[in-house]
Amino acid sequence: MGYLQEARRVLRPGGVLILITPDRRHRLLPGQKPWNRWHLREYSLERLAHTVSRVLSVESRMRMGAPDEVASHEIRRYRKTKWLTLPLTLPFMPEFLRRRGLDAMHRIKGMGGPVKAETSVSADVDFGFGEDVFVIGEDVPNPLNIVLVARKSAWVMPVVHVAGTGLRGSGYPNATETIRLLRDRLGVEVRDRALAS
Repeated sequence: MGYLQEARRVLRPGGVLILITPDRRHRLLPGQKPWNRWHLREYSLERLAHTVSRVLSVESRMRMGAPDEVASHEIRRYRKTKWLTLPLTLPFMPEFLRRRGLDAMHRIKGMGGPVKAETSVSADVDFGFGEDVFVIGEDVPNPLNIVLVARKSAWVMPVVHVAGTGLRGSGYPNATETIRLLRDRLGVEVRDRALAS
């Protein structure tokens, strides 16, 4: 929730947040913790939309997929990995054991060391397909990722209706003083039926 609250804080009114994240529906068994050691949790489309809607206005829920010839490698990897990591990713497994176990699996497999610049993937690698093969929409082939579009509501000046007039001489501001304070210090539009001007 902290990530979403920070996104809401830094977005300008009307600003858009686009979230793209793996769809747990294909990657994990029900209740299973993520096998990606860097992921704390993975979401279904419904759960992510519910979580985001508590902070921002969800405008669009979609999935990202690709044709069989592109997605089949990832689908096979998902099927294998979710079963191989199952003892470490059971729902009751403490987080530090899950992480240490997954780190150990990566070291055994030879993937746990630091990534060197010369071994990282560059933009010049040809995978045999371009980004145009990926499809984003509600009904896509082999949906592997969730795409959620959310917006921070445009800021609207709050309107305050003043009902009373305060207690004169008591140290409490009267309605006119309250309106002036709200307008000048907070930028709040105040409407008082009795003092409408």
